[in-house]
Amino acid sequence: MNNLNVDQCKFTLQAKYKNYLVGGVMALCLAGSLISQAKDELSNDAVRLVRVLELERAALFSAQVPFLLSQERKKGEDISDEEKLFLICLKSADTSKYVNIYADAVVKQMTPEEIQQSIYFFEGDVGKKFNQQGFVYAYKMFHLHTDEALQEFSSIESAELDAFKKTTAGNKLLTQAILSERSVESLMLEQSQEIIKGCLKKSYLLNQQR
Repeated sequence: MNNLNVDQCKFTLQAKYKNYLVGGVMALCLAGSLISQAKDELSNDAVRLVRVLELERAALFSAQVPFLLSQERKKGEDISDEEKLFLICLKSADTSKYVNIYADAVVKQMTPEEIQQSIYFFEGDVGKKFNQQGFVYAYKMFHLHTDEALQEFSSIESAELDAFKKTTAGNKLLTQAILSERSVESLMLEQSQEIIKGCLKKSYLLNQQR
């Protein structure tokens, strides 16, 4: 009888141990799932911020500038079909890699709260106007034509912008300019060079097929 009780006790302990083990594995799986979900949400928010800031548009514009300037100088002259095809390709290039590069930098250098605060600001009227001013200034700096008129800030809007600059999020993005650091710019330049090479090859092949 005592042997039976001992065996029953062993079985009960083994069953409990298995339950604890299964429970522990489930807890680890749940924790891993939650961490993965949090990372996905952070990554999605970073991508959203990059798109709100229109950074991929700015990066592609930078890649286009030398060729746009060349086109401006040729006004009144005939532009070859190959050049036209090249510019069409360049203006419609896939910018997803630009987005990923910037999003990675955002995740590494900004907290989830800072990212959310930045999204909120740049999705607002002042943030949108700030972006619009940046693009207009860029065109004017290179003496390129744009149909967009510069939208000036009111005194209230200027105060709102100054307030955002004083936050840690605003300081990182606008004062420290973390997304313009050399490591990020180097990756952007590599991607621009890939796009340019691809468009040169594509425009040449298309022109040969005509």
